[in-house]
Amino acid sequence: MLHMMKKNKSLVIAIISSSTVLLLGLMVLMFIGIGRFIDKTPAIIQQQEIDVASMIALAIDMDGIITGKTSSGFTMFNLSSQQEMEIEMNGATLIYNRYNQPIPFQMIDLGEIVQIVYEPAHKTASRIQIHPNSWARDGVSSESMSLIANSLTLGFQTYTFNTVRYIIDSEYNQLPNILHVQPYDTLDIKGMDDGIYSVHITENAGYIEVTNLPTYSGRLEINRQRQIPLNSIDPDGYIPVTAGLHNIVLYMDGYDPVVIDANISEGQVFEINAANANLTEYIVNVRVNNNNTPYEISINDTLYIPGEPIYLNKGEYNLRVLSTGYEAYERQFSVSSDRLLSVTMTPVNTVVRDAVEAEFNNAAADGFSVSFDTSPSGARLFIDGQYVGVTPMSYTMGLGIFKAEFELEGYERYSTSIVLETQNLQLRYLYILTPLF
Repeated sequence: MLHMMKKNKSLVIAIISSSTVLLLGLMVLMFIGIGRFIDKTPAIIQQQEIDVASMIALAIDMDGIITGKTSSGFTMFNLSSQQEMEIEMNGATLIYNRYNQPIPFQMIDLGEIVQIVYEPAHKTASRIQIHPNSWARDGVSSESMSLIANSLTLGFQTYTFNTVRYIIDSEYNQLPNILHVQPYDTLDIKGMDDGIYSVHITENAGYIEVTNLPTYSGRLEINRQRQIPLNSIDPDGYIPVTAGLHNIVLYMDGYDPVVIDANISEGQVFEINAANANLTEYIVNVRVNNNNTPYEISINDTLYIPGEPIYLNKGEYNLRVLSTGYEAYERQFSVSSDRLLSVTMTPVNTVVRDAVEAEFNNAAADGFSVSFDTSPSGARLFIDGQYVGVTPMSYTMGLGIFKAEFELEGYERYSTSIVLETQNLQLRYLYILTPLF
């Protein structure tokens, strides 16, 4: 029995020892596992931080110019990288105008300046907006463009072309530079601040050709604003104008004005044939002072009815008056406007002569009614510094030399001398005023 008790005691001790060893082993394994877990935790946290940073980097704000459209997106010139890039859209893409109001993508034109939220991983725009700081000007004439200053002036504002990154013609072909814009092209422009970023030539200029000019003394007037001296027109060249409806007047010295309303298409050359112009006929009245004696009047050997108006073209003429009891009267005169010629016949005897001179002197003492007009009318008239009225008007004047001055806002002040004399009495005057611009 004692032997059995010793044997059981040894078994118990063996079991306890084995359990202790096993417990110690489990504890060691536990501490090793905890240590390894603790060592890996910073790496996991760091990886999570990297993933968050990547998610933030997926949304980038970019400014650019729309240069093309595709079925699933568009191409854009990136203003930051100065490179063109392709961008996709999806059903979740939000689109707004510059006032942050939702619009369809069709309302965003080529050349529009936009601000987008871009996801590089998918090359997708999650948000597109017409840039809130952008502006647009449509139907601008390039006549106010200066290639020397590389700028365009509209009213009191001047915009520079230095920022232009996108230029297309009326067929939506992309052009390399601003030099392809011609004077009087019609433009749609877009920009920010004082910089122009895109230019669309919506209509190319039209042209006017003036042929068969009988004289280069005169001017071509376009829309009552643009004055072109005829002597500055190249016989083999064209005059550029914006496409559209124009009021054109051809003024030639000695000819009636040629007035045309022309609808000129882009690229069209509209011809004005000056050979069809009519010579201007001026009214010449001849007043004969011969004590009411019948007389015969001829100009360049052509007889005219005494007392009736005579219609003559511009030029030099010879006047001859014959009357019984008076010496033959001859003189040369020029015609460039309506005229009144006063002829005092010299009697063969002194009695008749004295009576004729007395008749004319009485008429001169009463004064002559002189007619004044300007183109355009409405000019203030000063005679010898004294204000007398607004053209058209008549003013009674005696014989002598007078200073006439015309003033009209927007036109140069015009001064001239009026000579009223017995041998060359002109009573009607018309003056063309010159615009200040």
